[in-house]
Amino acid sequence: MKIHPIHILGSNAYIIETENELYLIDAGYPGFEKRILKKVHSLEKKLRLIILTHAHFDHYKSAAAMRKATGALIGIHSLDADYLCQGTTPLDSVSILGLFGKLILPLAEKITKPPPTPPDILFEDNDSLDKYGLDAKIIHTPGHTSKIIRRQKVEKIPLTINE
Repeated sequence: MKIHPIHILGSNAYIIETENELYLIDAGYPGFEKRILKKVHSLEKKLRLIILTHAHFDHYKSAAAMRKATGALIGIHSLDADYLCQGTTPLDSVSILGLFGKLILPLAEKITKPPPTPPDILFEDNDSLDKYGLDAKIIHTPGHTSKIIRRQKVEKIPLTINE
């Protein structure tokens, strides 16, 4: 298994490469799908699943474009699904930037208005990703938001993906 980080203006996306398939952790700002798709195409494997850690615009606003371009399914923790369906970011969950974040976020959302992005899969804590071909499980880790998740490798050495 290899992990390919993709740096996206203060945020990150990660492509997990297994022997046969690819998995995307977060999709970044709108318009960044081109950068991610370039990396996906260079790896010459199918993107199977887009795992969104939480519903902030810098993590999911290219997810719909990625799904359209690749056919990959989108999954997110069930607590954040409504925000994806509405194409919004939960203002009450912005903890890292404090008041600055609460002032800037509404403006950023208007500028980066995406279409609603209903998820295909709703994750819960400790859900296994085996049925999607990935030896990992979902770990609910509130902090940056109350709904954030991580993907953890199931083998003896855990691998955590976070911002």
